[in-house]
Amino acid sequence: MTPAELRDRWQHRLDEFRRLGALVNGEAVAREILGDIEQLETDTGVELLTPAVAGRRIGYHPESICRLIRQGKLKNYGTKHRPLVKAGELPRKHNAPGDQPSRGGKVAGRIDRGASSLDGLAREALAGRMHR
Repeated sequence: MTPAELRDRWQHRLDEFRRLGALVNGEAVAREILGDIEQLETDTGVELLTPAVAGRRIGYHPESICRLIRQGKLKNYGTKHRPLVKAGELPRKHNAPGDQPSRGGKVAGRIDRGASSLDGLAREALAGRMHR
């Protein structure tokens, strides 16, 4: 099931409830929606991707995905010359799209080591204590 199919299914149910003037058991409806969401999550992990699509999804170069397949770190669900990988088996790359950026750099490091405010940081910079 895709997200679009899930949305369409529940839109159809909403229209049906409205047309019939149905009063429904909220717990039963919520359980059914949660079941559909769990199915969606399960289906997403089974989705087969080409190395190009998989690479875009996790921030890897397609050749890196192929290398992981050759090394046996990812299972190939396609053929030798047309590899496919499961979305749920892809590794997570540090700083992949959607991840939080690391707090690197000299200013962030300087703030972590003792400057307690922007005013203090500005005073240290003016006094020549900041290294470039």
